[in-house]
Amino acid sequence: MKSNTAGKVPSSLLLHRQTSDDEFWYRNISDHEVLKVRQAEYNSSVPTNSRVIFYESMSGARMMDSPYALFLHLYHDKTYNDFHHVWSVRSRNLIPPEFRDDPRVSFVTRGTDAYMYFLALAGHIVGNSVFPDYFVRKVDQKYLNTWHGIPYKALGRTEASPLGAASSVYSLLQATHVLTPCPYMTDVELSRFSLRGVFSGSMAETGYPRQDLTVNMTGENARRIKQKLGLDSGKKTILYAPTWRGNQGSARFDAELLEQDMRRLSKIDANVVFQA
Repeated sequence: MKSNTAGKVPSSLLLHRQTSDDEFWYRNISDHEVLKVRQAEYNSSVPTNSRVIFYESMSGARMMDSPYALFLHLYHDKTYNDFHHVWSVRSRNLIPPEFRDDPRVSFVTRGTDAYMYFLALAGHIVGNSVFPDYFVRKVDQKYLNTWHGIPYKALGRTEASPLGAASSVYSLLQATHVLTPCPYMTDVELSRFSLRGVFSGSMAETGYPRQDLTVNMTGENARRIKQKLGLDSGKKTILYAPTWRGNQGSARFDAELLEQDMRRLSKIDANVVFQA
């Protein structure tokens, strides 16, 4: 993925280079054992920089959710003008145009040296799901996990899956700070992810930062979004964003149920937005 190159990143941040620029930014390392060794090398050789923040939402799906809300707040707050922001994204096509060539923001993809380097460099790490299992937080790093919803479905430890999702537990146990939106979610985090009596970080019921973007949205932004999506401004809007169902390793997508739901929703006098 063509992303910010060394020329667009402050030279003071690029303190370590084992590969050429092209390999550093773009080459994907597929060997998992090599990834683990390389991340350990970066952790031991790259000093932590407290003015670098690393963000990831849903394994790099896009700039979105609570990490994005926090990014926007910090990006526009003049107090943090000298901070450098690093985003994990799966594709350059997912980068909003306004940040694509911004010298204050870099973009990396999983499996590259750049991804592992900035994970080791960042003094602050913000994620809403799980990081790769080769990620190991350094002692002087702060890692905030915001999670990404409220699980009314089966999640984590269940009767069918008594051990739960190992990747989620591993990632949350490394966090120094965890946000939850309500007492129900706090209990879910502690019980279904096996954190109770083990988690050594701080947990706070502050609500999800992503909600602030919706609650505090200006009328101008709302009109811009409706126009971009081609929505009728005189109607209410319904977002339909079904999640996966099933246990880890057996998750399924019910296409027939989706078709039924969409047919029912089409009969409502409203804009219907489907998030695939």
